[in-house]
Amino acid sequence: MLAASTYDSLGALLSDALVQWKRETALIEVDRKKVKHTFTYRECMPEVARVASFLSHTLPLRSEREDA
Repeated sequence: MLAASTYDSLGALLSDALVQWKRETALIEVDRKKVKHTFTYRECMPEVARVASFLSHTLPLRSEREDA
């Protein structure tokens, strides 16, 4: 388990998780109780990086939230 509070950003946390568990199952696609596909963390990496980048550009920084 990674301690989220020790990371400065979501991107850094996700990056470390992807490296640590790259061969482990991250997502399971199920349709009508039948497994259609399983995705490893490595397979999810490009999409996770894209979402993390989007969030880092759209969400306020921690310091900006504390000032409000």
